[in-house]
Amino acid sequence: IMAVNLSANDRHACESYGPALESLVARARGAGVKVFFFLEAVQNREDGIGKAHKVMQEVAGKHRVAISDLDAFIRKNVGVTGFIWWDLHHLTSWGQHLAGDYIWRQIRQAVQPRP
Repeated sequence: IMAVNLSANDRHACESYGPALESLVARARGAGVKVFFFLEAVQNREDGIGKAHKVMQEVAGKHRVAISDLDAFIRKNVGVTGFIWWDLHHLTSWGQHLAGDYIWRQIRQAVQPRP
């Protein structure tokens, strides 16, 4: 299983971001690895992250990759569960705990056998 949580560092290079994600998916699948995309959580919504998220969503749709909105999940918890952000892009240890738990639950749900 490969969990892909990218976007913030790629928001200024969206023209190469999509092909890079497609290559990653092809290589992973060629090796028999199931791929999951997670929209990266960022505190600053004004930095162009929306374009990178859109590219990831398009690649996920085109290649039938499971995708989940980690960004929305983290935003829902801001101010509710504790101190989440160190700065505009980096989660605190509590934020990392929330993100890790969310990612684990999404993957576990997707790989569990259906009755």
